[in-house]
Amino acid sequence: MRVGWSGESSASIVLARKSGMSRAKIFVLSPATTHGAKARVLTAAEPRTAPARRLHAPHGMTLGDAFTYLSGLYFRGKLAYARAFAASPACLGGTGIYVITPTDGLVGPDSILGVADLERFASAAEGSVAGRIAFEQSVRSLEVAMGPACDVILLGSVGSGKYSDVLEPALGDRLLFPRRLYNEGQLQRGAMLLEHAERGEELEYAPLTRLRQEFGPNRQPTPRHR
Repeated sequence: MRVGWSGESSASIVLARKSGMSRAKIFVLSPATTHGAKARVLTAAEPRTAPARRLHAPHGMTLGDAFTYLSGLYFRGKLAYARAFAASPACLGGTGIYVITPTDGLVGPDSILGVADLERFASAAEGSVAGRIAFEQSVRSLEVAMGPACDVILLGSVGSGKYSDVLEPALGDRLLFPRRLYNEGQLQRGAMLLEHAERGEELEYAPLTRLRQEFGPNRQPTPRHR
């Protein structure tokens, strides 16, 4: 079942973008790999690095900082770009940035993580039914809450349907992707996003469905750090 669109057609949404009408936009970021060597350094019983000590501390570590440490340039670029250009609708508030997690659906980058949270993510690194359900529920709730005059920009892998298969049924042509990044690898994407964030120059977006029609299926292999 398609989540409600409040009567606004795909054609009217495209027209609004072309005419320069103001539209809110929020970002959905794919996660970092949470079961590799870097993750084990963070969750080790005896923390030996500054990031690990932060995660083990009572106040924990933000999800954005943890995923940036785990992924490096790619997640750093995604988060910096999203922080630079997100324009959350008033009905949502907040930063307008949501990170896909392996178990908890969409979570804000400033949410606090502890060791148990990262271990829970690692336990579902290859996917889980519960994690998929949480993701689907988060997307449905977000679609209803954000209203029809808001676009969602995906910064993450589109080489498989892991994320788009959940996002597209709810969002349709409101699910956008940066055109220049469509067939780039993760390092190129991360560097380009960081550069544009630092320069304050926003990339052009297009509906993901349209990019597939123009360029065919994304040919980049799904990277380890998505």
